Amino acid sequence: MRPLRLRNIQTRYCYDGSVHHIQDTILSAGSLIFVIALIPTILGKDKPAFSTSIVTATVLMVFVGVYASLSLWFSATATAITAICWLTLTLQILVARKNDASKPN
Repeated sequence: MRPLRLRNIQTRYCYDGSVHHIQDTILSAGSLIFVIALIPTILGKDKPAFSTSIVTATVLMVFVGVYASLSLWFSATATAITAICWLTLTLQILVARKNDASKPN
């Protein structure tokens, strides 16, 4: 059986002649939506578990490397911003723990 061949709709050429993949746009939009969703958590009092924050940030940083290796530059940048948000949450959790530990009982 012959493999199904679809018309190539995933690649567009930018004004400067570089290649832009539609997947790059979709992945970067998703990452930026996650950033917007994280803003209330960053600004709020309630924080996720430390392990959730550090694991998520680490995995996202790996994704940044993968996206960059595939030349998905918008996705790499947007995912790096998302990873920075998770690292911010991780630091907030550590600071809160330190402040709680230093308070007298």
